[in-house]
Amino acid sequence: MKFKLAKNKVAMHIGLALAAGVLTVGCAGNGAKKTQTAEVKPSAPVITIVQNESATETKLQETMQEEAPIVIAEDATITENSAAPVIQYPDVDTSENTQPEQLSFQFGFDKSELSEEDKEIVMKHARFLVDNPEMVLKIQGHTDHHGPKVYNEYLSKKRSEAVAKILIDQGVQESQLKIIAMANEAPLTDAEDTRLNRRVELEYSEMNLVSNN
Repeated sequence: MKFKLAKNKVAMHIGLALAAGVLTVGCAGNGAKKTQTAEVKPSAPVITIVQNESATETKLQETMQEEAPIVIAEDATITENSAAPVIQYPDVDTSENTQPEQLSFQFGFDKSELSEEDKEIVMKHARFLVDNPEMVLKIQGHTDHHGPKVYNEYLSKKRSEAVAKILIDQGVQESQLKIIAMANEAPLTDAEDTRLNRRVELEYSEMNLVSNN
């Protein structure tokens, strides 16, 4: 009887030991499974998220790289325009190509010399004639009614020649000049002061018109 009870106790202990071992193994297995689950399951979304973020970042970088040249090009254009050197063109004197307005010059009584101011204007006519060789200038000398006609013709010619000399000295061709001595034959109709008749008048025409006449 005692032997049987002792045998039963031994069997019980063995059963308990086996059961405990099974539980331990089961717990260990469950723990391994939980540990494996904890390692595998969370890692999958992390990898997915990292891949998505990397893809988004890569796409963003590609977009920025595509747009960057446009922005830089615009900035470069603005910078280039703002920093571009200002081109300074040389001043072109167009006075030689413009016919001077003053066409009449007064003289003193019994004189054939021009004033310094009038000489400057005659030089402008010279530059115009040099730049326009197809132009011909008629130089008409006049006097007032005082004195004999022969002397007035001589004086009016001297006045015309005084103007012509300045023009020739400035490079005008003699073929471009036509000297006329009018004496007192063409007084100014409304001139109350005879000094207004002591003058030289200039008249322009083209070379072909003069040749036809």
